[in-house]
Amino acid sequence: MVIFLCGCTEDSVIEIKEDNETTLTSLETLSELISTFDILDDLASSHDAFKKKENELLPSDAKLTYHDVSFIDGTGVDFEIDFGKLGNEPSGLLCKDGKYRAGKILVKLTRPYSEIGTVMTVVFPKEQPFYSGDGSNMERFVGTIKLTREDDDEITLITETLESGQAGSASDVSADLLITKEVDNGIGILNDEVLFGGELKIENAASSVEMKSIQPLKKVYSLICAKNIVGGELSVKLSESISDIYIDFDPDNDEACDNKVAIVINGKSVIYNY
Repeated sequence: MVIFLCGCTEDSVIEIKEDNETTLTSLETLSELISTFDILDDLASSHDAFKKKENELLPSDAKLTYHDVSFIDGTGVDFEIDFGKLGNEPSGLLCKDGKYRAGKILVKLTRPYSEIGTVMTVVFPKEQPFYSGDGSNMERFVGTIKLTREDDDEITLITETLESGQAGSASDVSADLLITKEVDNGIGILNDEVLFGGELKIENAASSVEMKSIQPLKKVYSLICAKNIVGGELSVKLSESISDIYIDFDPDNDEACDNKVAIVINGKSVIYNY
C-alpha cells in the first residue's frame, strides 16, 4: 500500500515504481528476521530451562521439545520450537506479538543465555522451513544464524548460511547485526526497548540490495507494539540503481506503533506501509 507524503510541493514526492520492489521485499525480510530474534530472546531469557511463562510472545499451541536441558554436562542445551504447518490463510500460528509463524526452529545454547560469551545456534531446517509474517505474506527462512552474548546488554546476530523468500522466490541473506537492550525489564523481552544496528545484504540471480543502519532501528516490546519498528534509519544500495535511497522508520517523529516508513529516493519521499 502506498500513501503519498502530504504537505510538500509536487516535486518533493515520488511514486514507488516497479524497480523498488527489491527494497520493499528486503525490508520485509529484515523485519521478519528481527521478529524471529524477538521470540528467541523472549524464550531463552526465561528461567527454569526455558519453561514457558504466562506473559510471553510464544503461544501455548507452539510445541517445545527438549533434547538436552542441562548445562552441567558441558554439551549445552538443545531444544526445538514447532509452530506447525503453514496451512491456508491466515497461514501459520498466531503469536502474542501479532505475528504468524509456521515450521520449526532448532536451537542450541552453549551456556545460560545471560552469560557473556554464550552462543545460540539457530537452525531453520530445509525439511520443515520456518515461516514468519502477517498470515498472508509469509517470509521463509532456511539455514543457520548465530547469536552471541557480547555484554550484559549486547548481542550480535550473524548469519552463517541463510536463504529467505516467499513462495516461488529465494535469495541469499547475509546479516551482521548488533543488538542492544536500552531498557531491560527482567525475564523475557516484554516491556524492553531494543536497538538494532549493523548491515544486511540480500542477493539473488537478478539483483542485490545492501542495507546499513544510519540510526539503529528501535523496537518497544509491549504486546501491541512488539511487531513494529518504531524508529531508526537505514541506507539502501541497489545493484541496479545509482539513486541515493534511505528508509526512515519514524517519519512522523512520534515513535508510533505502526508499520509506516518513509522511503526517500534522491531527496523525494513516499510513505509506505510494509
